[in-house]
Amino acid sequence: MEVYALIVLYNPDFDSCLSNLYSIRNQVSKVIVIDNSQCEIDKDNFDGIIDFYYFNNNVGGIAQAQNLGIEYALSDGADFILLLDQDSFSSPEMVSILIRDFFKVRNSGFNIAAIGPQAINAESGIPYAPRFRKFSHFDLDSNVLFCNELISSGTLIDISVFKTVGTMNDILFIDGVDHEWCWRAKSYNYILSLTKNASLFHSLGEGDKSFFGIRISISSPFRIYFQYRNFIYLCFQNHVPFYWKVNNFIKYFVKYFYYPIFVSKHYFARINVGIIDGFKLLFLR
Repeated sequence: MEVYALIVLYNPDFDSCLSNLYSIRNQVSKVIVIDNSQCEIDKDNFDGIIDFYYFNNNVGGIAQAQNLGIEYALSDGADFILLLDQDSFSSPEMVSILIRDFFKVRNSGFNIAAIGPQAINAESGIPYAPRFRKFSHFDLDSNVLFCNELISSGTLIDISVFKTVGTMNDILFIDGVDHEWCWRAKSYNYILSLTKNASLFHSLGEGDKSFFGIRISISSPFRIYFQYRNFIYLCFQNHVPFYWKVNNFIKYFVKYFYYPIFVSKHYFARINVGIIDGFKLLFLR
């Protein structure tokens, strides 16, 4: 079973990045690194850890970088690809558990495309969980759940699925890339699973803040632009679920005022430009 890990770098903390690579190296067949940093990282620093390195200079964001790695894995005969972020740390035996539970679902007759581990907030140690929807349980294992989307980091994908569903949508650049692919897979009658039998420690945004008891993840002004731009774009895509459009309308409505008032006034301009560019995308496509 050939499993290739794909990690996209963007100006990483080098020691943290190495720890991530070491945590996954012995769990997979090959490690692919796509370097999206503004200045190329010396690949000799990864000697003995990675099997394929490509410097992309962030031309097309994380989606294009992931597509480069996926194309390499497809041409090299991989069976599965494991997507990882540079700041996510896998638990021991995470990959073998993902494979085991993937086939547990498939052998029960389900057309499964991908499976992911339980994501745990690296700062608080608390598992990430959806606020407004519930998972359904797989009958043979209560820790294996059916879900509507997975975050990219830790997601194990049957590489043959890309031939039907296609690769990542590079128009999105960064935010929403993982969820959009999942919804597209579901539109082709695939299912997605999450297993609590495996865990991944993950950092989200620039940290969390509490607002009237609600946890709000803080994104950088760079990211907030793409979040609003891509929200507008995705709202008009038929395969994007209605509950996501409603939930995120509420979330971004709150953040429209919260960020400029409580975080920094500089967010206001970035949010508005993102909204305008989101509508431009619709007319240009």
